[in-house]
Amino acid sequence: MEPSSTWSHNVDPARLPDPSLQRQSISSLFNKLRLSPSSSSPLPDSISLSLNSTSLAAADQATRELCRLVSASLVTPSDALLELQSALDGCSSGAGARLGLAPVFVKGIGFVVRFLFKTDSSWGRSGFDPVELHPFVKVLLCGEHVEMELIRQVSLFIVHNKTGGVKEVGRFLKPILMFSVLRKSSLVFARDLISSVATIACSLKEEALLSLLIGCLKYFPRENGKELKLLLSLAECLVDAYAVILRQYNIQATMSKAQTCCVELLEIFLPLCYVQGKPFGVTETILQLVKRLLSMQKEHNLKLSPEFNSVFISISYVLSQAEFEHDQLAGLKLLLFLTEWRFQSDLNSSGPTCLLKEELLCIFPVVNMLMSPSNSVKAMASRFLSMVNGLILDLISAHSSEENACSSWTPVDPHSSVLLRLLNYLMFEVQSSSGNFFYLELITRDGGLGQQEMCQEEKHWAFLFREYLSRSCQQESTHNVIQPGISGLLSSVATLLITHATLGPSAVETLAKLGATDPKLAVPVLLSVLFYIRIFSSNVNDTPQMVLRLMESLAPVSSHNFMVPIVLQTILPMLKSEAKPMLYATAVRLLCKMWISSDRVFANLQKVLDVEGHSGIVPEKDIAISIAASVRDVCKNNPDRGVDLILPVSSCIESRASMVQALGLEGLAYLCEADVVDFYTAWAVISKHVFDYSTDSGLAYGLAKLLEWGSMDADAYPDVSANIVQILWDIATKKNMYHDSSWVEARVAAFNSLSHYKVVHVQQAIPDFKRRNFECFISENNQTVLNAMEELEVEIIRFEHTSRKRGLKVTRHTVSKADKLLHVFPEVVFTRDKKRYCELPGAALICLDFTPKDESRHGIMKDLHRVHAAYETALLELAESLHVPRNLAVAVLVLQSWKVFLDQWISAVVNSINAQNISSDLSEKNRKAANDIFKILCKVAVESVPAAAVNIALAIGALCLVIPASEHFVVSNASEFLFNWLYEYGHEHKQWSAAISLGLVTSCFHPTDNQSKYKIINGLLKVLQTTESSLVRGACGIGLGYASKCIFRGVQENITSVKSEETKLLETIITTLCAFLSKQYPSTVSSFQALLTEAVPSAPQLILEVCDFSTEDPWGIAGLVLGLGISIFALYRTEAHKAVIILKNLLVSWVADLSFDEITKITKVPLSIGSCLALPMVISFCHRVELSREDDLDSLFNHYYLLISELIQMKKSNGIYTDLLMAASMGAGSLISNFATDGVYSLRLDVVKDLLQTIGNVYTKAGPPLVHLGGLIGTVNAFGASAGNLDQSTTQHISFLTNAPKELTSLIRGPLLSNPSCESLCTSTIQEIFLLAKDMQDPQRKHYAAWALSFLRNQWLSRDLSDKDSSSNQNLSEGTLGWDLCSWLRDLGSSQTETLPQKEILATVLRCLTKAPRLPSFDWASIIRRCMKFEEPGSHKSTPSLREECLNFSLVHASNISTLLHFLDDLTDLPRFMHLESQLQALLLENLSTLLRLFSGSRLEKLFGDLMQFFSLESSSILRRSFWKGLCNYFGENSMKVEGSSLMHLGKCMECLLSHLPGFNGDSQITVFEHELSDATKCLSLTPQSWLIDLLKVTAAGPSSAESNFDEGKRIVIVARLVNSGSLPVSELGKMKAYVLNAKSESSWWNVLLEVTTAISISDNMVKRQWLLDALEVSCVAEYPLMTLRFVGLLCGLNCAYMPLLIVDPRSVIADLPLTLPALLSDPNWWSVRSSVAEKLWSSANRVRTWAEHLFNGLGLMDGSGIKETDGEMGLLLVRVMHETCVVLKEHLPFDKQLKLATSEVL
Repeated sequence: MEPSSTWSHNVDPARLPDPSLQRQSISSLFNKLRLSPSSSSPLPDSISLSLNSTSLAAADQATRELCRLVSASLVTPSDALLELQSALDGCSSGAGARLGLAPVFVKGIGFVVRFLFKTDSSWGRSGFDPVELHPFVKVLLCGEHVEMELIRQVSLFIVHNKTGGVKEVGRFLKPILMFSVLRKSSLVFARDLISSVATIACSLKEEALLSLLIGCLKYFPRENGKELKLLLSLAECLVDAYAVILRQYNIQATMSKAQTCCVELLEIFLPLCYVQGKPFGVTETILQLVKRLLSMQKEHNLKLSPEFNSVFISISYVLSQAEFEHDQLAGLKLLLFLTEWRFQSDLNSSGPTCLLKEELLCIFPVVNMLMSPSNSVKAMASRFLSMVNGLILDLISAHSSEENACSSWTPVDPHSSVLLRLLNYLMFEVQSSSGNFFYLELITRDGGLGQQEMCQEEKHWAFLFREYLSRSCQQESTHNVIQPGISGLLSSVATLLITHATLGPSAVETLAKLGATDPKLAVPVLLSVLFYIRIFSSNVNDTPQMVLRLMESLAPVSSHNFMVPIVLQTILPMLKSEAKPMLYATAVRLLCKMWISSDRVFANLQKVLDVEGHSGIVPEKDIAISIAASVRDVCKNNPDRGVDLILPVSSCIESRASMVQALGLEGLAYLCEADVVDFYTAWAVISKHVFDYSTDSGLAYGLAKLLEWGSMDADAYPDVSANIVQILWDIATKKNMYHDSSWVEARVAAFNSLSHYKVVHVQQAIPDFKRRNFECFISENNQTVLNAMEELEVEIIRFEHTSRKRGLKVTRHTVSKADKLLHVFPEVVFTRDKKRYCELPGAALICLDFTPKDESRHGIMKDLHRVHAAYETALLELAESLHVPRNLAVAVLVLQSWKVFLDQWISAVVNSINAQNISSDLSEKNRKAANDIFKILCKVAVESVPAAAVNIALAIGALCLVIPASEHFVVSNASEFLFNWLYEYGHEHKQWSAAISLGLVTSCFHPTDNQSKYKIINGLLKVLQTTESSLVRGACGIGLGYASKCIFRGVQENITSVKSEETKLLETIITTLCAFLSKQYPSTVSSFQALLTEAVPSAPQLILEVCDFSTEDPWGIAGLVLGLGISIFALYRTEAHKAVIILKNLLVSWVADLSFDEITKITKVPLSIGSCLALPMVISFCHRVELSREDDLDSLFNHYYLLISELIQMKKSNGIYTDLLMAASMGAGSLISNFATDGVYSLRLDVVKDLLQTIGNVYTKAGPPLVHLGGLIGTVNAFGASAGNLDQSTTQHISFLTNAPKELTSLIRGPLLSNPSCESLCTSTIQEIFLLAKDMQDPQRKHYAAWALSFLRNQWLSRDLSDKDSSSNQNLSEGTLGWDLCSWLRDLGSSQTETLPQKEILATVLRCLTKAPRLPSFDWASIIRRCMKFEEPGSHKSTPSLREECLNFSLVHASNISTLLHFLDDLTDLPRFMHLESQLQALLLENLSTLLRLFSGSRLEKLFGDLMQFFSLESSSILRRSFWKGLCNYFGENSMKVEGSSLMHLGKCMECLLSHLPGFNGDSQITVFEHELSDATKCLSLTPQSWLIDLLKVTAAGPSSAESNFDEGKRIVIVARLVNSGSLPVSELGKMKAYVLNAKSESSWWNVLLEVTTAISISDNMVKRQWLLDALEVSCVAEYPLMTLRFVGLLCGLNCAYMPLLIVDPRSVIADLPLTLPALLSDPNWWSVRSSVAEKLWSSANRVRTWAEHLFNGLGLMDGSGIKETDGEMGLLLVRVMHETCVVLKEHLPFDKQLKLATSEVL
């Protein structure tokens, strides 16, 4: 039978009458169980029955027997615990009789727990989950009746298991301790339990056990006064226990462990000091406990731990809030004790000590204690201040931060950590960065489009905090700006900063601002100021400035009415008659500043300023100046009050001291400005008292400021105002006698005052004003004065414009004899029937009109067939008559002549179509005319003889040049026709003529038609390499030269690929031409190799080959050289500037180095022929793009002169001599014309005359016809005929004496025909050629003379175009200031003896003319380019340079002056733009809006394409910022008009700029990024929102690489800025939330978080709350929770009360979370999310802790957590910070989570 079955028949022990029998019965039952054990079977029911017996003796015996069974291992402890707990639960739920049994079961449970803990080393060590499974916790849950016994069992547990290690015991007991503390219903039990354990800890001398108990206090509730008192009573108990333990220690090592417990206790006590609404007496108790703790340390001779310094901060906070005497006394006693201990510790210390002591933070509240009514408080406060007096003086005397470096230590509470971090940073950081005060900077900066660039002072905390106070006071009541406790800490920091050498003045202003903001701080601030005045006054160092600053700070404090009497009591004693003059003067100024803050003291101030009652004091100079300055300030700040002081104002003016008089005049000026005093009435009174201002700059300045207000009623007082204007003019023009800065200020003030008077009054008052003003202006050498004069000069120019005479007749220009000769030239040379025109075919092509007349109507011929027939006939006859020799230069002249003929033909056809009234648009008419003419040309070409065919081929090329750009079909057909001729190797005449025409045709293709251009270039290259004809080779060279000019000029979608292809094509052209020339001239191989090295880096090495080309046609070589010279334009566009210079020098050398022997041997003559023709355009281009010097030009004129002279003297007539002389003559004439017409450089008149005379000898003396032609063309080219120049972009129209200077000068600038100095030379030369054109004796020379003169006449006829351009600007009278300044600019440098003015004067003149309404019709492009030459490119200045002013002038007037428009077109061309200095590039980009208004069509598309290409290569942040500003201006001016293609182009530009936005890694790049980002954001804020959202869209999938992460980060930053500015809704930023909050922990992403926080800061609280909740939720699943929690820290720091104290950096925002997040949630606006925030934070903390445990225990990253952070140090900090934050927020967590938090182990 089983024992259980037999036991069930036994009698219930409870029924036995005697307790002893009951015990015996129970014993017998358990003996039977002991004798027949069964380990596998469950406990018999009889045990449960025994334990549940109602008899105390039975239950007690059963418990004892069960424990014996456990001891004997007959029953498992777990089963025993289960039975005992069941019995305890049963008695707890039973009647009152059963309750007495509970202690028995608790004892049993205690025994089993002790047994199990001893015997099982794994049980209870790893905790219980949930905590309710802990056996002691189960016992506690049974009710209050078990609490006393439970305490005894816990004590027994500790005593019995101490040998196993107290730490293990503590780990086991931690759940029951934390459970009892967190369970508010058992707080009394918790107190008793902890007291009991503390007693045992004392007996065991175990600081580890005490540390466990101290940790329990962190979780002790403190929501009300009762809980706080329980906490303090428990704290007292622990302090007592600590005292007992400390007394028992003797070993130093053990002492240090005990001292750790002291620090832990301080971590409990100090945060209690900051609890708001504490019950009466709590603060005193806390301070007493702290003092008791610290006293123990000192009594046991323990060192002063650095962590104890946190107590000073808590004392500072407590004293600033203490209202009761006992609290104040407790705080002061603790402060004195700790300060004395620290002094002793420093004296005993052998190492260096920190001069900055934390006790100095208590100065501000302690000084306030001096006003206490308690004598004890005042005595203690005085004692403390006397103790720290020496510390303050030492700190003031310290100069270097290195001497003051403090050792780092960890504060014991978050408040101390925040404040000391700020203080150490402010006091010891050498340079301050605004980013470290991000919150203050965020609040104080304007708008959301970026921060303004601030000076170094504006980046300091003191300045930013002062601005924050000002703005906060404007937005809300002063009482809500800062919380009371925080304001005390801030005041303490500001007070301590007063001792800083750099921040001291700013700190004084900050302290004063605090006093003015918060009335409660007014008196403490006043006392602190007085205290520091005493400190600085007693300082041996020279610190008078700080004393004055401190005294000035008294004025803002008096803004509170109750402070006025107090401050007056401070100031008035200094105003006694026996006071020292300097002290009296200072008091007057202080009283004046006090009045500015409070008008209540005006009566006192008025009494002081009444000098009549202080006759004995006024004579003192310092006092008089102080009174005068105060009078001036009153008049300035409140003119109505200034009227009350009119007598003191008058007395100052009547004073004999010039400075006093000057101040009085300034005060009167302010009264006149406010119109409370009539100026002329006052002037009548004071004018007789004004001293001689000619020797006193201060008086002159004051007088100038006053006389400004005479301008208002100058019409009513003409005589007086004239006298006043004369005085101002006299002051303004005193520049020869006085050069010091004070006189400069006076002169500036005088000019500013003059600018307020009407110009007519100034002109009437000052004799010969126009001349004197002009001379004064252009001779002024002070930039500041020039800036002041500028306003006056602009007013004069505008006045002259508005008062000009209407209907002013345009002056007729004198018609010169040359003008008359050119006018009658066709009638004289050709007969009326035109039958002789074939004798002069060249002139006929240019001069004659072959359009038949309609005799019946005397109008335009309507018969189109007759028109075509007439021109076709002329075409045939002229083509056969005009002989084109094997001379490529003549061929170019012929082609240019055919251009004029075909242009007339097209015009005649279009006019005929118009006469027929055919309804079609102009393009259709042009297309028909071009098609018809092309068909005729093709027909004639096929049927013509070779001589005529050459003409027709050239004519086809000319046709393409004259037809409208839209006729691409005709151009394409013409190119096909010529291309076919090019490949007819058997017909040389077709090949070389087609080659020249094809080169020109390439410029006529559509910009996007690259294939046609490439086809022609490749064809020319192929023929050049395969032909055997040297003439064809030379023609191909010229064709390639012309073709290269169209490279890089197209508007392409894919810029990069097209540019690469065109670059290769150009390199092939250059390489081919150089290779052919080097083969024929081996001596030039090194020169060409140098050229190729720069132009074509990948070009192969040239091979030296010796070839015999003695029989070659010289034009075969000359054509290649000419083509190479023309290619210089394309080389420049590839930015091969060095190659351009090398090529230019090479061409010059072939002319300059050509010796007499080389000419006779005909070695390098062909090279010289090509160089002579190419150099004019090459040199002119290099000068235009600033790649050449003026010295090169002078030497080149000399080379041409010597070459022509030598050739004339040789008198040879062979072909190559003829070609060289012809080319030299043509080149020399073109060189003169290019530089004379350009107008930038001045040519010497004698040099030009000599060269023209030498060229004239070429055609006047006997010689070959082509020599005569060269001389004639060279001569007319010198006058501007542009013969042989087929590039219309470089052709300038000529004029005759238009707006030319009347004086004869030795230097020439501008076209020769418009220069008076060249008038006789031009007239005689043209007349000479005119007579040759009529000469019948030499028909060939007659033909060439007529042809040459026709070129000149054709160019002369085009003058009407330029005249029309300037006709709108001619209504500017001579003799006006505008005319004089323009003429002065035009004539600068026109004389060899003239001294050029300073660049500053030129810049100022240009600024004035920039604002002029109209300008005379000068060649402004030449004037501006000449002015730009006066300053070296790239000279950097803080003010705009001369070159920048030239560009500003051009941008303003380009809309009315076409030459300036062409000038800007040239500058904005990509190659030219890239060669400009960065200042000009930036200016052009900033004025993008102006350029977009000036340009249109394809030029606008090209501009966008160039900018895209430029910024795809350029990385300068300055230029990108300028471009952003330019785009911003454009969108701002055209916000409603930007659409379509314009928006598309602008959008591409902005995308390009965004892609090049710089990084924000590292301090050096943050500023660059910030500035560029601000400009970009401002621009983007003006763009259409829909387009903007698409542009800045961030992919939701997240970044795939670091680069994409970086790009997306920039987009998020921009979106944040736009949200902050209001350009985008905050919801757009919300779409990026998941991306923002789950980014990798990189330094660059920190800036993204800052920007996002900035954007959210302007949102309402609902948005902020949602972002906080979402961020914490993301942190629970994020791969990189560190960044997420940094964002949480930023958001909390920005919105909490501690914001002004916070330093913002990636580590600090995490470390401050235990302070910032609870402070944020304490705000009523955030109460609704407290629980959600706490729970999400708890979940995230658990996740991070699990990850950190695996990381630091060597288990590696745990995949299950999903965290990929790698920074172990930050991970450890994160775990601790999150745990501490959860502890502070534990009250908002559910109880179970509180338990888990309290029982978890912190790494």
